[in-house]
Amino acid sequence: MLTDKSVQFVHCLQYSRRQCRKSEKDYARFIEIALGSCFELETQLLVARDVGFGGQDLINQLLAEVQDEQKMLSGFLSKLGY
Repeated sequence: MLTDKSVQFVHCLQYSRRQCRKSEKDYARFIEIALGSCFELETQLLVARDVGFGGQDLINQLLAEVQDEQKMLSGFLSKLGY
């Protein structure tokens, strides 16, 4: 479950890099999709933590990493002007 979302997020970022040549607006849209995937993954991690699925330390570490990615993607979108 968690692995699938992580893989989806990585594929979304890779796809957005390939598509960046089309236009800045398209590129911003793909970054928004990646950001949405980050928020979905964060939600799944929060649910997993609340129901006691997996190691709490690992989940907290993953949450911190996902939140760092969210900040970077949000900052990148603002630099693009979106």
